[in-house]
Amino acid sequence: MNRTRLPARVAALTVGVATLAAGLPGLASAAPARASRAAEPAAITVQALVPPRGMRADDGRVHLDYNLAVTNILPEEVTLTSAVVRTGGKPILNLRGDELADHTRQALGTDPSATLPQSSTRILQIDALLPRSSKGELPWRVSNHISYALQPGSALSVFVGATTVDAPRLKVDRRKATVVEPPLRGSGWYGLNACCDPAAAHRATVFSANGTYESIEMFAIDWLRIVDGAYFSGDGTQLTDHFSFGAKVHAAAPGKVVSVREDFPEAPVTDSSIGNPTVTEPSQLAGNHAVVKIAPGRYAVYGHMQPGSVRVKPGQHVRAGPTIGLLGNSGNSSAPHLHFGIQAGPNVTASDSLPFVFDRFRFEGFGTFASETEFTLSGTPGVFKRAYPLASSVIDLSP
Repeated sequence: MNRTRLPARVAALTVGVATLAAGLPGLASAAPARASRAAEPAAITVQALVPPRGMRADDGRVHLDYNLAVTNILPEEVTLTSAVVRTGGKPILNLRGDELADHTRQALGTDPSATLPQSSTRILQIDALLPRSSKGELPWRVSNHISYALQPGSALSVFVGATTVDAPRLKVDRRKATVVEPPLRGSGWYGLNACCDPAAAHRATVFSANGTYESIEMFAIDWLRIVDGAYFSGDGTQLTDHFSFGAKVHAAAPGKVVSVREDFPEAPVTDSSIGNPTVTEPSQLAGNHAVVKIAPGRYAVYGHMQPGSVRVKPGQHVRAGPTIGLLGNSGNSSAPHLHFGIQAGPNVTASDSLPFVFDRFRFEGFGTFASETEFTLSGTPGVFKRAYPLASSVIDLSP
């Protein structure tokens, strides 16, 4: 399956600085570890940032996703050698070599590496595919087994008795993924930064808020439109060059509007959102946006809309379907797109991202960009119901 990112012109919703520490309070609760060996001193600690959550995707599989914080407590580097996830005693994920390195990243970093520098923490991204025999049923618990190696000839080996950590054993959040209508209409919508690509900016974004850690964009998707193999006409430097710009954004589910911003200017079209002059603090990252409470602990987020285009007000009740704004390029964005996701709280930059599925869409294929104007599709088109569009999916949302 091809899952490529768009050229650098389109950025993730959030870029910032999150500081990780060895002691991580407020993390996902874990069941007591069932150690397969006597406890011995180790060079790493492993803790869950969020509980495992799952959804059925447009590859026909059920994905179980979460993040682990792996901290190297030694004053010298260590290298992860494997990460195994099991449920019911059977492995459902086995990461090694380059694949393990690709899933091990800094909270907001771009360079993957299985090597942890001295006294540092890395985020290990878990994307486990459930066996087809599970018939979509999420497991009750998963166990995690992380192995590592010290530097050759390390003088600190005298302090390390175990090179595999059999923890944590986690309870799975078995609640069904939230079912919503697509927030856009028409064909050619490309899912950028979607789960479960480890290189996608959303998947790697972890913020620190109120003494705990939030995986704020794990399942969120940036949507832009492809027409005749490109996402803009001309040289792409003008907002109106982009086929996504001005598209109507529709309410994906009924609910009550809890917050709205529509006074931010459009950001310039650039190759990177770093240094964006319109964003100077976290509250501006989503640009012009609306947050709608669609269920207890479920908030739909619509980000980067045009200035003055948001058609809903705080306290207003909306139904699924009506236009709530126009797709733009405000906030932390380098090219027009819609940021859409479901979160556990109303604060866009301090709430965990939650899985969701669209009630219906037509899968056109997985898109690959060789350049900004060279685009190919692979995969078998088909209609999906109650499924999540994975990274690089191109879908038709026509009624």
